[in-house]
Amino acid sequence: MITARDREKAAPVRALQIPFRLLDLPVDIVGGIFDYLEDEELIRIRYVCRALNANSANAFGRRFFRHLIVILHPTSLTILFEICHHPVLSKYVRQITVSGERVGHSIHKNAKEERIQKDLQVSVQRSGMDSSILKQVFRKLENLEIVQIDVTSFHHHVPEPDDDGIRCGQTHILSKKARAQRRPTRRRGDSGVNRVYDLVLQTLQEADLHDRIGLGFQFWNAEYSNDDRITFFDLDSAVWKKHFSKGVRQVSVCGQVSYTWLQKLLSMASDLRKFECHGDNTFLELSYQPAGSFQFHWPGFSYIYLEDLFLSHNGWTNFLRLHAATLKHISCSSIGFPQGDWIEPLQIIETMPRIECLWLFRLLEKVPYPHSSMTVRHWTPDEDDKVLHLADLGQVELALSAMRSQPKTTIMGYRITSKAGRVYPYKVAFDVGEAALKGDIVYRDGDWVFAEVSADL
Repeated sequence: MITARDREKAAPVRALQIPFRLLDLPVDIVGGIFDYLEDEELIRIRYVCRALNANSANAFGRRFFRHLIVILHPTSLTILFEICHHPVLSKYVRQITVSGERVGHSIHKNAKEERIQKDLQVSVQRSGMDSSILKQVFRKLENLEIVQIDVTSFHHHVPEPDDDGIRCGQTHILSKKARAQRRPTRRRGDSGVNRVYDLVLQTLQEADLHDRIGLGFQFWNAEYSNDDRITFFDLDSAVWKKHFSKGVRQVSVCGQVSYTWLQKLLSMASDLRKFECHGDNTFLELSYQPAGSFQFHWPGFSYIYLEDLFLSHNGWTNFLRLHAATLKHISCSSIGFPQGDWIEPLQIIETMPRIECLWLFRLLEKVPYPHSSMTVRHWTPDEDDKVLHLADLGQVELALSAMRSQPKTTIMGYRITSKAGRVYPYKVAFDVGEAALKGDIVYRDGDWVFAEVSADL
């Protein structure tokens, strides 16, 4: 029983007890706590008070400011300039993407607003302010690693799942309706020749950073009414040959680009890590013929995405062998060979030691494979456009091993014709590989058999 006297004795003790305060903890511990918050929670806590705002700045910078995206517009450039002068947030910027999207070309608003924003964009070009601001930004950001140049990232973009980036000034330049359509179902951008490529390269040269900064490029030309396949900048310039070519890390191509020019660029790049090519049923050679059939080989190459293309069978198998030790991500969609089939390339991919993601869709064949003795029951014609997505090394080995033992093709509901006139009515069937992943078939005594048969034995 607690008496009145006991309560009187406890009162001074309670008065001396100070409530726990988060900010009384060591700074390192407080910063670590912010790292565990969800994105929305981290943003909200910065509005609570100045102390929490200051203590959460490092977590905020790490989470959101690694990648900044800017267009050549005074509002966008000004916000980029302010971020790069922030004493904390600027430390976490690793990549800047400069997009050549233009108001009135790929960015549209109502007539009055569009005219105002277009005039502002033209003004920075005429004054040279865009080059001046970018030069100061590049010099100021001590931890900047790569500069990407493209024409889609600011508005018409396909976002990376893990690094979407902050678009500087987007809420001021784009209408609310336009921002709501950030992920278009159809890929679009500021097509054709664009000054952004020469501008950024020249600015990096003037900032004396052409030997230190890695480069990423997206080349986009969807003007299919134009028969000329365009080039984007001079590959024969001294500064490109001596400096910029060594810094190319990423190349993405879509539409009518001169493949001769592209192959020359790839042959000059000594440290490419990522390559994407979205074709239009044209032929792409993964070697540089003018240099004596020089096969592309990049020591750190890890990512390739190919779509709607036809490749030399020998060129593709040699390419896979050369990069087997480093490739982590392979995506192939509607890819065929004038001669040869997919059996050997899939065997090479199966043995790659570092593969983390394999995405296959419509691997084209001109003729069917010989009849396979294994019929997997749950494959139906309704799955004509089935994707095989393998998310780790174990899945790749399991599925491709099963498919190698029972190579199969299936007829498509339509035919794909290459620009050279070759017809591809068949594609590689994925049903045996999927059956292995689901456990419907198992490997036993040197052969793949149905699981229930294996259990009976």
